[in-house]
Amino acid sequence: MNAFFDGYVRPSTTLKQFVDQYDIALRKKVENEAFADFNSFNSTLPCVTFYSYEKKFQQVYTIAKFKEVQEEILGKMFCNVFILTKEGAICTHKVVEQVPIHENLVKEVEFVVYLNEDKDELEVKCSCGSFETRGILCKHVIFVLSLHKITSLPSKYFLDRWRKDLKRKYTFIKSSYNSLSGDPIAERYDTLCKDMLELAEIAALNLDHFTKVRRHVDMLKKEFNGLSCEPSPPSLTLPGVASSTCNESIDGDGVVVESNKVHSPLAVRCKGGGRLPYKRKVSAVGKKHCE
Repeated sequence: MNAFFDGYVRPSTTLKQFVDQYDIALRKKVENEAFADFNSFNSTLPCVTFYSYEKKFQQVYTIAKFKEVQEEILGKMFCNVFILTKEGAICTHKVVEQVPIHENLVKEVEFVVYLNEDKDELEVKCSCGSFETRGILCKHVIFVLSLHKITSLPSKYFLDRWRKDLKRKYTFIKSSYNSLSGDPIAERYDTLCKDMLELAEIAALNLDHFTKVRRHVDMLKKEFNGLSCEPSPPSLTLPGVASSTCNESIDGDGVVVESNKVHSPLAVRCKGGGRLPYKRKVSAVGKKHCE
């Protein structure tokens, strides 16, 4: 069973109960994300180095991800680096990391780090694949960066998925666990979507109208592209969630349940009354045997 449903679904859960619990789990996920965003905006972890990229990670990443970044920064003290090849701005390194495998036993693991110090676009890769899989720069890369006195990184190494200063687009969409009432940004987004849908239906019927709409949309995109709005700190009051009518409780098995249950559909007879129940005839011998 997926960990997302821990505490909400058990092996004996019926399909009707699953539909009920699914909404509760989604709503709880939104609440947890809002609480994490609130903490990230209202608390800060101190930096452990003077590197400008760590300061940037501190400013834009959530607290949980910034902790992971700091673990990698501190982990570079267990590494040693050797330069294998160097051709102009391209350099290949061997990084040896000491990995504890027992209380008094340490194993040395080798990694290869590729670095391109091109002034236009710095690029760095490690054979461990930490950035490609986890989205976090590994200790081996950080060690190589410090060796070459590189203290700043291109924006491509600051992934949007971990940023706390971005508004998640799915939060603009109405759902059963979030009606978006009271959220002015979400309401404006919903209004614009309806208006643009109506405009698209009209403009698609005529090539001239279509071209005109595309031209105006491109002009607006260019006009708004240079504008940036500072995100406002999130609130713990979730629009449409706190005022939800569903009441949660916990049953004897520790599973969250809701008072508003999903009931089975009412039985509807087919047109004409439907087929009458068939009763099989039983022979006299069978009747006697049953008695």
